[in-house]
Amino acid sequence: PVKSGTRPIIKNQAKPITLDAEFFKACVRWPERFLETPLSHWENGVKHSEIKQWLLALSPSKTIEDFEKTLELLLNSNPDSQLLSLATEELFKEIKQGDGGKLFNAILDRVRRSVAEVEIKSLSVQIKLAERMGDETEVLRLLEKLKELRTS
Repeated sequence: PVKSGTRPIIKNQAKPITLDAEFFKACVRWPERFLETPLSHWENGVKHSEIKQWLLALSPSKTIEDFEKTLELLLNSNPDSQLLSLATEELFKEIKQGDGGKLFNAILDRVRRSVAEVEIKSLSVQIKLAERMGDETEVLRLLEKLKELRTS
C-alpha cells in the first residue's frame, strides 16, 4: 500500500553535467570556435557520453555548412535526446557576434581544466605504481610531468 501524500520515486535519465551542457551549447552557438579547437582540448573533459558522442560526430566538419548538416542529422535521428532541447535552444537564440569569443573561451577553459584534472589523477596513479616498482627514473619523469600540468 502506498501512503497518501507520498510521491512515487521516479528515476531520471542521466541529465547532462552542467559544464558539459554549457560546452555543448557554446559549440552549437559558435561552431567556428568549436571547429578551431583541437580535440585534445576538450575530449577528456566532457563526461556526459551522449554529448561527447555528438561533439565527436561534429568535430570532423570542415566548414560551418558541414557542421550544420551533421547537427541536423543528429537532431533528426535522435528525437528523444535531451540534447535536442539544448541544441535548438542555442540555434534560435539571437546573440551579439562580439561577445561569442569570450564566452566560448571561458567555457573551453573550464573544460580544459577538467581534462587536466583527469590527467593529474592518472599521473598520480602511475607515480604510485612506479614507486612500488622502485623505478626512481620513471618516478622523477612522472613527477616532472605532474608539475608541468599543475603549473599550466
